[in-house]
Amino acid sequence: MPNFTAPAVSSRAEGERKGESVAVLSVTDNDIDHCQLQTILNGSCTMERVCNAVSLRAALRRQPFSVILWDSDSMGAGWQAYAAERGAGCSSGPALIVTSRLADASLWAEALNLGAWDVLAKPYEAQEVRRVLSMALAHTDTITAAAGAGD
Repeated sequence: MPNFTAPAVSSRAEGERKGESVAVLSVTDNDIDHCQLQTILNGSCTMERVCNAVSLRAALRRQPFSVILWDSDSMGAGWQAYAAERGAGCSSGPALIVTSRLADASLWAEALNLGAWDVLAKPYEAQEVRRVLSMALAHTDTITAAAGAGD
């Protein structure tokens, strides 16, 4: 089973060798879901949790995150406001992954149209969480490498 912290993208692998860690921000007030994510990720990344918009903004100012996992069940439509503020189709910043127990085609369409990377259905399946995070990290590495090439 692949480890999502070192996908087959050279810039991420090089960052891991330099001691950089992948930082994931979990936006949820659901203790059970957050603990399940921690168990699935099993220390393979730095994971921080916030439970409200004020804490979210403070966390985003404090450190860069590679991925934001936003629980739409417990945190409501806040992910939509965040995505709109960030700009649909924005390729910079952390990959936004929306999580929901009601992950249907409508949510997927809305999330992707607003610029989210993907939607994860709950209850979480370990393999799917790792796959989605690995793909999101590979994408952010590709964007970062392309932006750096233009300097």
